[in-house]
Amino acid sequence: MITLTEQKEVQTSRNSKENFFAILRQGYILVFLSYLMLSKMLPVPIFLTDGVNSMIYNVLAGVGCLLCVYSIFRAGKRFFCLENLLLSAFLAVCVLSSLLNIKYGIANNAKTIVWTAIQFFLLYGISWKLTGEEIKTEFYRLTNVLSVIWFCGIAVSLYQFLFQIEYVIPYQEYSRRQGFMDERLFGIFTDPNFAAVTSVCVIVFSLLAFRRSHSRPVRVFHVVNCVFQFLYIVLSGSRTAELAGLVAAFLYMFGYLHRKMQKKELPQAKKILLPLAGALLCCVIVAAGVEATKYVSSYVPRLVSGNVTHQPVDLHREDVEESSDISNLRIEIWTDVITIWSSKPIFGVSPRNLTVYAQDKFPNLFLSKRGYAAHNGYLAVLAGVGLAGSLVMLAFIVISLRKIFLYMKKKFAAGIPTFDMICLILLTVIAVSALTLQDIFFVNSLNTALFWLILGYLIQTVKRESAGKAAPLSSCAGELKK
Repeated sequence: MITLTEQKEVQTSRNSKENFFAILRQGYILVFLSYLMLSKMLPVPIFLTDGVNSMIYNVLAGVGCLLCVYSIFRAGKRFFCLENLLLSAFLAVCVLSSLLNIKYGIANNAKTIVWTAIQFFLLYGISWKLTGEEIKTEFYRLTNVLSVIWFCGIAVSLYQFLFQIEYVIPYQEYSRRQGFMDERLFGIFTDPNFAAVTSVCVIVFSLLAFRRSHSRPVRVFHVVNCVFQFLYIVLSGSRTAELAGLVAAFLYMFGYLHRKMQKKELPQAKKILLPLAGALLCCVIVAAGVEATKYVSSYVPRLVSGNVTHQPVDLHREDVEESSDISNLRIEIWTDVITIWSSKPIFGVSPRNLTVYAQDKFPNLFLSKRGYAAHNGYLAVLAGVGLAGSLVMLAFIVISLRKIFLYMKKKFAAGIPTFDMICLILLTVIAVSALTLQDIFFVNSLNTALFWLILGYLIQTVKRESAGKAAPLSSCAGELKK
């Protein structure tokens, strides 16, 4: 709840212009992330056509840039904190790298820099000071909408699995597999790996919403949602999502049990060891549940079709299980990325010209022949902006991790607050997935947008705790709570 003092401060410290931009920012985030999610469901961008999609993204980019400029001017001296200076320096390196490699193209780099600036100064946007209640209200509203949207996409995809629907759609430069093909459920999504990681995040959304809501229909929806998301993760065959899911399960169970243990009269060692053991047991149960679900699910389409003699569906991916390369070619791709980086180690080959540069300078590399991206968000930074950009971003990461660690350490004895734990879990899930997927940096994706938004929430919480009081966002705070 917002205290009476905070309410008075909100009402007396904001003018109508600030209120308008505060509401506009919240509405923008809701629309922007909802569209990012919808755009990952292939029927949506195909139905809207490339021209309409480009127009929507241009409008979102324009409004986002205006809000970024406003936030910078509104913040004044407060904008020049260390985190914002490092992010600004990173953008400057991106611009310099793009200019140094302008012969390979400038348009994609320019778009990427614009979206990166929006991620930094509007989504992460610590210049927009929020109260704790405003952060939670904004987050709950957003995650409820995203949960419903993704539930619909997953439901259609599971229908495709039940009736063994499969087809291929030409989209952009590639043919996209849809439905159930090659022993995995692609569903209606542009990429099953990204979709499955998003499903892990949506499960976390629903766990938080279930605990917060007292409405039986809402709680039932979130239980069903968790089941559907889990089924898609299993059927998608995404090992990245399974790993991210295990990490999320471990952290969630550890945080939950640790808070419970603080209310009991136990030695401090047991208050840590018991939650740790419980979290590990939870991971074992989840891993066993994945295998059991694969086995049971393989027989479901046969029962639905009514053909009891039909063979069960094969859910064992041949491209993984019959290959000696456990990374499914990723190690070869990463090796190529390092080779490309070594040719321009200081400023890199620019944020979005990795493939074009590789095909020009290293045409015989595996990455060049297949036209692949880096498949690793962190290596994409190293190759894209070299040591200059990587060291700046590393400094930002170290500073942010240090602040979060000290804050969590302070809260640990009494139990880390649920909302803070949820933020930490989501950040960890996306950070882990970026080890094998192109995420967090140089992409305009839902998971990347969630990462920067949630990191901003957590850093603002840390800064507010350090300052000892909240700095409100808008005079509509009381209204937002409704």
